[in-house]
Amino acid sequence: MVLGVSPTSVWRHPFPGPGLAIRVLGALDKERLQMARLADKIMIEELWKAGEYNNIGQAFVVLLNCKVGMNIITNDTNRRK
Repeated sequence: MVLGVSPTSVWRHPFPGPGLAIRVLGALDKERLQMARLADKIMIEELWKAGEYNNIGQAFVVLLNCKVGMNIITNDTNRRK
């Protein structure tokens, strides 16, 4: 690039830099911060796979302060676990 800055640095999305804590709503602890980092890693990988990373100026995840339950039905028993 013109100033000698590498394309990787120029196009890098700024998350999860110093703004990590503001993207975790609710109580902060190591587990929730690590979850936000992992979610960001997955999202960035998916942007690269889709060929969209450099087309999006900034993308980030937000860890909400809520719980979502999940019911799983297995094929062999058709019972909720």
